[in-house]
Amino acid sequence: MLRAPLCLVALALLACERGDAPNPFAREAGVGRVDARPPLPDAAPADADAPDADRDAGPLLDAAPADAEVDMEPFEAGPPPYALDAARDPVGLELQVGADWTPILDGRARQKRASMQLEVLPSGRTIRVPLLYVAPTNGCPCSFYVVDGAVTPDVRAVDEVAQSLLDLGIGMVAVGIAPLDQLGPDGEAIAAERLALLVTTGDLRYTDLWLWGYAYIRAATAALTEFDIYRAGRIGAAGRSRGGMAATAAVVHDDRFVALSAWLTPIAALPDGLLPDELRGRARRRLRFDLERLSLPIHHVPALDERRVDVFFHNAANDVVTPGLTQAGELDREFPQCIEPNIGHGVVFRPAGAPVPVTGPFEDTRRAVLEYSLSRGSRLMTPPLLSATLVDDTLTVLARFRTSPRPDNATLWFVFDRPAEGEPDWENVIFESRPMSRLDNATYVITLPIPPGHRTLDAFSYHSDLVQGKPRHVSSAYTRFELIPAF
Repeated sequence: MLRAPLCLVALALLACERGDAPNPFAREAGVGRVDARPPLPDAAPADADAPDADRDAGPLLDAAPADAEVDMEPFEAGPPPYALDAARDPVGLELQVGADWTPILDGRARQKRASMQLEVLPSGRTIRVPLLYVAPTNGCPCSFYVVDGAVTPDVRAVDEVAQSLLDLGIGMVAVGIAPLDQLGPDGEAIAAERLALLVTTGDLRYTDLWLWGYAYIRAATAALTEFDIYRAGRIGAAGRSRGGMAATAAVVHDDRFVALSAWLTPIAALPDGLLPDELRGRARRRLRFDLERLSLPIHHVPALDERRVDVFFHNAANDVVTPGLTQAGELDREFPQCIEPNIGHGVVFRPAGAPVPVTGPFEDTRRAVLEYSLSRGSRLMTPPLLSATLVDDTLTVLARFRTSPRPDNATLWFVFDRPAEGEPDWENVIFESRPMSRLDNATYVITLPIPPGHRTLDAFSYHSDLVQGKPRHVSSAYTRFELIPAF
């Protein structure tokens, strides 16, 4: 591997500092040039689904149709999205037992199947949502986490991660969530009525995403009716994709939750398809703003830090369903995350010719986050700061950890001239990798020769370690380095 000249390392080190129930419808009142400068957002049409470029900039500055009200003023945050006093009250859950507590896992644990009622329309129309309670046989009442499951009676399997956490005295509550229009004829009718209300009012509470977050909150409330099994002291939330967005909404807005583990879940930008095509102009921008504040954690970092919530996201570099990789790095270079290279949303490699991955890293992270937060396990790694210095045709890249624990390895994953997000070839790029060398006990370094003609390099460092035989992973923020000098 090429060694970085000391002068380049010194320049790079200087660049490696951080920039700084009852009715639920009643509400309660570094990217850049090699030293990183986020670009200004481009204008987009009113019906586009591109995310905001800055968390403090208010709504998307899109171009409204000619016949629409032109109003580009930033929005102010509205009232809390959930009426928490009602959501924490078991009244209205109408809990029904499907199968009472029975031993599982050779008597090490026990489970119970139940369902709860959710009111989904102002008219009082409801749906029933399946629940699966799982708890250790001994040591209850216990801490627990809420996790997403299917809408079948089985809800979710008690997998190896759940078993490992049960052995540490941590229970699980799985809640069935899915788009309403996938729940048969009755679900389709409810979904159509909610969509009509959403288009008429632009009200966040008629979106599926709001409902999924509400399901998580009500599932925690339902679990706490099992007084001898679960306790309220430490509650976590976990989820993948829509489950991760639901978990985020619950954790952000309900301070009973102290841990969040999400994978294949957006951090800084909404995926396509959340906004109805029928909603246009200012109402569309307002709904986008509300959904972003509901479910994107990047907007709530100071509040989550103040509450001492343990947060970690594990995403994929080729996933079109979790946009905003570069944007997340611009907004917070140390947001707790790991990025898997060459993986798409289905936890399989999307790009042609790439090797087949394993799902292990996502499971490792879920176990590490919930173990640390709910049973005070080993402390999680904080992402390093990634910086680079370009001199002639050589780029020196540093990954610097500001806190402990620190891993004993580092790999830089990178790709030249990646298309912009949303372009057809964005998903299909192949990331290359090179091992990084240890510069000191907190810093890794690599020098890359830059072939002529390249304009950008997208990169992130990746790190793993073992704690008591259990793997865990972390990466730097995804960063785009401009290789063409700005004049």
